[in-house]
Amino acid sequence: MADARTFLCGGRALVLQVAHPAVGAAVLEHSTFKTDPWPRLWGTVNSALRLTYGGPRAAEEATRLRTLHRDITGVDAGGHRYHALAPAAYFWVHATLLDSAITAWHHFATPIPQPDQHTLYTEWRDLGRLLGIPTRAMPPDLPAFRAYMTEMTTHLTDNPTVHDVLAAIAGAIPPPIPHFPLWPHISRKLGTHLAALTIGTLPTDLRVRLGLPWTSLDALAFARSADHIRSKVSRLPRWARQYPAATYAYATATKGKVPQ
Repeated sequence: MADARTFLCGGRALVLQVAHPAVGAAVLEHSTFKTDPWPRLWGTVNSALRLTYGGPRAAEEATRLRTLHRDITGVDAGGHRYHALAPAAYFWVHATLLDSAITAWHHFATPIPQPDQHTLYTEWRDLGRLLGIPTRAMPPDLPAFRAYMTEMTTHLTDNPTVHDVLAAIAGAIPPPIPHFPLWPHISRKLGTHLAALTIGTLPTDLRVRLGLPWTSLDALAFARSADHIRSKVSRLPRWARQYPAATYAYATATKGKVPQ
């Protein structure tokens, strides 16, 4: 989870999340994501890093998240009532983060070996319990988790929140960086690239269901981008390709020795 290339599938995780009818409705009705996406994005990233590398602060962050979502309720587009902490929806959000991190390693780094994926899923279940997700709501092992992701993806639907997320990724709302007049232009180019990476890493059947165009030329451009990211970033020292929070956590755990 330390490698910053996992961020390249952050958009994928968001799309998977909001394509869930309950999550999409909750974000549409209760979140400021559409009007103020960047603070919401940074907040999500920081929260994930605190949960993963925060040590004792992870439990505090888990409590904060449950409190934050306790009163988020409503009715989705299909007329079904939802609650943000309902186990099925709550675990789905948690699951998409792990699945998207594994996907990022597959496309943009070295695929995670199967034994490590088993360990990673076991630890992710432990983190789910810390978040208050009932054990019964989480598949017991990695094969069951894979089957769960495949099955859940067939139930995802197109909705306005999905396209709000994709528009934000594509740079419709540039990050608020003052005194840098060229940033909106740079942001749009970067956003176009990130949007292509997001769409390219989505499951094929979901991409079709969401009406997202994807041609053979798009697939070729995606493969070239992935190869470029994999080769260039993999040459960097570990600390340069990690989130700073992860580097700090590892350095602290090894008594001040920063990984090379």
